[in-house]
Amino acid sequence: PSRLNEPTERVEGLETQICRDVNETIHHYLFDCPQYQRERRIFADAVRRNATFIAHILTSEKALPHLIRYINSTGRFKPTFGELSYN
Repeated sequence: PSRLNEPTERVEGLETQICRDVNETIHHYLFDCPQYQRERRIFADAVRRNATFIAHILTSEKALPHLIRYINSTGRFKPTFGELSYN
């Protein structure tokens, strides 16, 4: 199972280059991490007003291709999962 499936939404032991003191959560990765500001802006432009609603981002079929594009563009999970695709 993916470490993002932990009940606390924490990715234990991971540190980003900019956020060394942050225990990375799903929320931090999607909304706050300064390392992915550019990618987040592109994602938000695509998803529009719903870009700030985590329930929408994680469950909407319309948002899913944009979420996968965001994940791929950050490169955050490439070493573990490779390039993600949406079929």
